[in-house]
Amino acid sequence: MIIVFLCFLVLSPSVVDAQCTCEGSRQTLVDFYTALGGAKWKQTWPVTDASSSVCNFYGVTCTSGDITGIDLDRNWLRGTLPASLSSLTRLQSFSVVYNGVMGTMPAAWGAALSSLTSLNLQDNLMTGSLPSELAGWTSITYVNIYNNSFSGTFPSQLSAWTTLQTIYLGYNDFSGTFPPELSAWSSIQTFSCSGNSFTGQLPSSWSSWSKLQSFRLSESLIGGTIPSSFSAWSLV
Repeated sequence: MIIVFLCFLVLSPSVVDAQCTCEGSRQTLVDFYTALGGAKWKQTWPVTDASSSVCNFYGVTCTSGDITGIDLDRNWLRGTLPASLSSLTRLQSFSVVYNGVMGTMPAAWGAALSSLTSLNLQDNLMTGSLPSELAGWTSITYVNIYNNSFSGTFPSQLSAWTTLQTIYLGYNDFSGTFPPELSAWSSIQTFSCSGNSFTGQLPSSWSSWSKLQSFRLSESLIGGTIPSSFSAWSLV
């Protein structure tokens, strides 16, 4: 009680948020650090220093007492993403571009991370299918999983990403047909999906993508003709 009182007495509100409130997430970040081989990172975290604030950890952003961003691009991460990161329920941005992240996407990251707006896993080693539980990302605007080894079909449940503006799926191992339900992506502007094994025809229902500006689908197994309804893509 004395420590908490002194924290509020001496520090400004913004510093209180950074140094006191966020500390409840310390173990979550320690688990993440351990799972991704933190001791060998280019920029490490002082996880054994109890006096250090997690909001001062490299690549971590705190807002109003919550961890809202993790940006560890090109930082020599190697390992699997822990399900426990789902406890960071105010997380908005997560980026680990060009690292050695392996394994599958945790299904637990679904509804728990409903505040997530941006996910960037480009140039890693991730495998497996995308969990349908990720439909819980109801605030997502940007998804980049380019150049991994994700596989399986693309879940129709992800049509719930109605705020999505940009998605890069290129150079993975996706297969099967495209879900027509993705017509619900009414905000989509960039769709890039080259270098996969999708088959079948493009769903004519996608003509509803009235804000689309860029569409890439080279090096795929898509057949048939381009639906005439795609003429509605006036911005492409």
